[in-house]
Order: sequence, then structure tokens, then C-alpha cells
Amino acid sequence: MADSATSKTHAHAPPLGTTSGGDLALRPPSHAPDRRSIGWSRIQTVDTVRGPIQQMFALSTLVVTTASAAGAVRIDGLAQDKARDLAEELTRITQATPGDAT
Repeated sequence: MADSATSKTHAHAPPLGTTSGGDLALRPPSHAPDRRSIGWSRIQTVDTVRGPIQQMFALSTLVVTTASAAGAVRIDGLAQDKARDLAEELTRITQATPGDAT
């Protein structure tokens, strides 16, 4: 993943990246003020969700559940294939990362 999450937010920029420390960085839409950084070992589950409207437009939501009191991170409006690929990549990385997400 590119280090684009630490650069200025652009509408076309991907919502995922890594921090300089190697953690997962999530960039919200440009109108949202928050950004979250998640240690790979803190990720518990990675899922994709598609409601009926999303299915009509071939979109998905990526849901990353962490061992954080802040709760899950949702990235809405991803293309179905992009969400699936991201979920598979995040799952692969977190399974290969030592540590406990509790």
C-alpha cells in the first residue's frame, strides 16, 4: 500500500495507506476531519458488507474491527472488487503480523 494516507487528502486518493511507522492509516472523506491509525496486531476482523442499494451500484463497505474502544472503522462506497481485494490484503497482513489483538 502506498504511503498516501499521510499526504494531503484528495478526492481521488485511496482511503487506505500506511503511516511512517508501518501501521494501517485510514483516511476519511475530505469533508471529515478525523484520521485513524491502527496497529496491524490490533485488527481483529476485516469484512465487506453490501446492502441492497450498494448491490445495485456494485459498491461495498469495508469494515475493520479493532481491539479499540473507538470501535470498528467503516469505509463506505468502495467498488465491490476493490473492497474484496482490500479485505483479502488486510487479512493476509494481519495474519502474518505477530501480536495479539486483545
